[in-house]
Amino acid sequence: MLLGEVFDNFVQKSPVSVMVRGLLEKVLCPHRLDKLFECSPKTQYTRELLFSTLVNLISLVVCGIHPSVHAAHQAYLARQIRFKAFRPHPLSPKKVQPRTFVKSKPHVSTAKILAHKKLENNTP
Repeated sequence: MLLGEVFDNFVQKSPVSVMVRGLLEKVLCPHRLDKLFECSPKTQYTRELLFSTLVNLISLVVCGIHPSVHAAHQAYLARQIRFKAFRPHPLSPKKVQPRTFVKSKPHVSTAKILAHKKLENNTP
C-alpha cells in the first residue's frame, strides 16, 4: 500500500486521518499510477522500478519518514528479503576432507633437486 508508513503514525491518534487514508488509497492506487505512467510518457519506460514505487519512495522522503530517496529505497529492499531462505550455520565441527594428492611420489625439496643438478653439471 502506498503511504502506509506515513499514515500508521496517524491512525491511532485521529479517526479523520483514517478516512483520508481511504481516500488516498483509492486515488494513489499503485495499479492506477502505473497505468497512468504507461499511457502518458513518450520516451520513458519501466524496467525494474515501477512508477508507483517511485511515488511511494518520494512520499516517504517528503513526509520525513526517511532522510533521502536512497535511504527509503534501501528500506524498501530490506523489506523484500525472505530470511527463511537463509539456512542457519551448523554448529558441528567441520568434516575432514580427503587428501587429493598422490602419496606414491615422495616429497623432494628444492635444495635437494638443485644439489643433484649441480653434481650432474660438475661431473665430466
